[in-house]
Amino acid sequence: MGIDQGTYKEADNTKERCDPVKLEYFISFITSPHILIGLPYGHTKVTDSQGTTYDLPQSIRQTGIYETIDMYIAYMKEMGLEKLLLKRTTCYK
Repeated sequence: MGIDQGTYKEADNTKERCDPVKLEYFISFITSPHILIGLPYGHTKVTDSQGTTYDLPQSIRQTGIYETIDMYIAYMKEMGLEKLLLKRTTCYK
């Protein structure tokens, strides 16, 4: 018996700080017309832990960060998507 000479795949050391699906819901909510005024003044690039880059418009928010997160949590609960909520502390990052 010999050692299997199959292909060796190195372990992926990428840390995933939050579930990509949960992050997608959060980004969709905070970039919705309920939160932003339609006055974009540029774009910002955000990269997640897996290297995916998002191009987000820099727009003027109508609400403060605390109100925005409270609205996000209420919206997700109203839609029955509690399992897809990001933790409150993660939303502030």
